[in-house]
Amino acid sequence: MELTFEEKVSRIRIAAHSELNLSDYDSTLCRNICNCYSHAIGSTLILEYIYRVGAICGKKDLRDEYTSIKELILLLHEDFKVLNLGIEEYRGEILLENQYLISLYVKSYRDNKIFDYHFTRRDKSVWTEKWRTQKTTIIEENYYDFFPWVKVGTYIITK
Repeated sequence: MELTFEEKVSRIRIAAHSELNLSDYDSTLCRNICNCYSHAIGSTLILEYIYRVGAICGKKDLRDEYTSIKELILLLHEDFKVLNLGIEEYRGEILLENQYLISLYVKSYRDNKIFDYHFTRRDKSVWTEKWRTQKTTIIEENYYDFFPWVKVGTYIITK
């Protein structure tokens, strides 16, 4: 039976407040469905058509383009609000036990429309990333801070 939108969001909310288990990515189905956004949220649930910025809060259809970085950040905050996750800009603070970091990178067209975005995540002192169809990999901080990727920001996420 297909889950309703509300049921999907409810399950993601529970997963986001649980411990992220990277071994979940050993499943081929999980690797194929989950992406960098689900990884940033902390969900390895196999739920299609929802792991896109703005989809969880219901304000961005999967077919719609993002008009600006500002819109992308606003929708990111709206999604995290729905998931009861705190999100604030990181300024070098020491993280609490219930916090982790995410960084957002964007690729833009010349007219500043967003071509793509990518999230990385730091739990404790290790940065990781997740591409669809792949397991997570350990990366260096600011790994994508080169053209055509532009780092938009790093955020503290509080469960």
